[in-house]
Amino acid sequence: MTPPARASSPAQPVSAMPLVVGALLLLAPVALLGWIGGALALRMGARRGVLALAGLAPGLVAVLLLGPRITAAAAAALAQVFGLVGSPATPSWALLGPLAGWFGRWAWVTTPIGVPVGMVAAALTPAGGDGIPALPPSGQPARQRRPRRPRGPMPPAGIGAYLGGDLPRAWVQRRWLVLPDHAQARPRIVVGASGSGKSVLLGRESYIAATGNRPVVAIDCKGDAGFRDEVTGAYLAARPDARVLWWPQEPLNGWLGDPGALLGRLLQVWHFSPEAQFYREVAATVIRLAVTAPRVPPVASSTELLGRLSSGNLLRLWDGHPDICALLRSLTPRMAEVELRVLNLLASLHGALDGRRSWGDADLVVCSVPVMASPADADAAVRVLLADLAHHVASPDRKPAEQPLTILLDEFSAISGGRDAALHLTERGRSHGAATVLSVQSEAGLGDESEQERMLGAAGLLTLFRSPTAERLAKLAGTILQADYTWQYEAGQATGRGSGAMRYSHRLDMNLIRSLPPGRAAIIAPGTAGLVDVERVNADPAVLSWLQPLPEVEPEPVVELPRPVEPDGPELLP
Repeated sequence: MTPPARASSPAQPVSAMPLVVGALLLLAPVALLGWIGGALALRMGARRGVLALAGLAPGLVAVLLLGPRITAAAAAALAQVFGLVGSPATPSWALLGPLAGWFGRWAWVTTPIGVPVGMVAAALTPAGGDGIPALPPSGQPARQRRPRRPRGPMPPAGIGAYLGGDLPRAWVQRRWLVLPDHAQARPRIVVGASGSGKSVLLGRESYIAATGNRPVVAIDCKGDAGFRDEVTGAYLAARPDARVLWWPQEPLNGWLGDPGALLGRLLQVWHFSPEAQFYREVAATVIRLAVTAPRVPPVASSTELLGRLSSGNLLRLWDGHPDICALLRSLTPRMAEVELRVLNLLASLHGALDGRRSWGDADLVVCSVPVMASPADADAAVRVLLADLAHHVASPDRKPAEQPLTILLDEFSAISGGRDAALHLTERGRSHGAATVLSVQSEAGLGDESEQERMLGAAGLLTLFRSPTAERLAKLAGTILQADYTWQYEAGQATGRGSGAMRYSHRLDMNLIRSLPPGRAAIIAPGTAGLVDVERVNADPAVLSWLQPLPEVEPEPVVELPRPVEPDGPELLP
């Protein structure tokens, strides 16, 4: 005999709505209104326990005080109806009037009990739609309902149309998903494949910041002009009079800060392997002596730094310090290498770090990876920018602590060393009023397990667009309790026997994340999740027409220094 086969049905909660409606109509018709009001209160964020207590207390009082009177009135009215039924002269259609009258009197006398009963029923009714539904197993068609369009205009902090979930009440306004103030102040992570809608969301983030008069710094580590236009157009749609800076079209002033900050920034130019730590110490020593030289103003341009890095000029600047001069003479063979590498980088930037404005001198700063002959130089330039931005965020002289700032980092993992810089900026900026939005194409872009834990620990919000490899991230939404059924089959036919059980399942099904259409994303907040169709900001292309590349800033001349001469007389420079 063929053993019965077992097949599991999708985990779908049973709808109790028909049973609830029928029971409330018979028990107390007005209770249906109380149930509808309670359901609306739950949808707006009321707690089930509070709603149940609010209905239970007055309901018990009404039963104790009015129960006997309600029973007597109902019995008298019902006896009249049954008396008409027993009369042979009464046609059947004539019973409609007495029945309607009895129903009306019954609804009226049970009103004090019906409303509390409806509230309790709403609190106890299973919420089948609270969690995001999982897709059915393969081979079974999915019954998709077209989401209802939100009513009215989107709120200023809106992200898009809310399609369902269990996000807190503060996140939803008239079916629009909004970003609350506390979420805007926390770091956020965006993960999604290319073309899934990440740039549209970052443009929306730019628009939300502009509505709150918050400055925005957007750094695109892949140099996509479309991203630049998306973010700029969205910001100007909310603040048409905003000051905008596009880098490298307009150079930034990368020479602000004390000598220690400047040294740390310049050392971001290179990556040093463990075997090359000696060379790193040489480079750090030479650059430190160049930026801390006595009796001269602070370094203010790349040409001035190059002028100081010459071994002869450094000796002249430190004249009167025998120990340092002796050190410089011992490092003379290596100093030429340091000078050459700094020269190559700064020359390839064409003065992109020698501008007049810095991060705080514009409402929107958009930085794109410059197109260079050497990709390593482009990576180094972005690392210098990130280091300077971190100094700007943490320095009270450059950015007041009470001034909020939104930082958008798109595809930061594409830059060699960019992940470390993004981590540092995210963790450092959180305590200085800077909220960082990190965007990557996959879970691997967040780094290894340790780096992912640091980023996810600092982030207050995770947004998942279509991604084939975000299973671990989807599990962060938590679990919900759902019914799981098993049916028995024998010889290909259902036997009518089965079993059911309540089991915890992940709130977000990975199959759902893999099949999200462009522009649709899952929003994961602590312990909750929701689906949203991100709304693109309707920016006027004409507002970008005036943002033409500015003429390059003429490099400042090298500081004129006396020709260096060693104490014993021979010249060091020809």
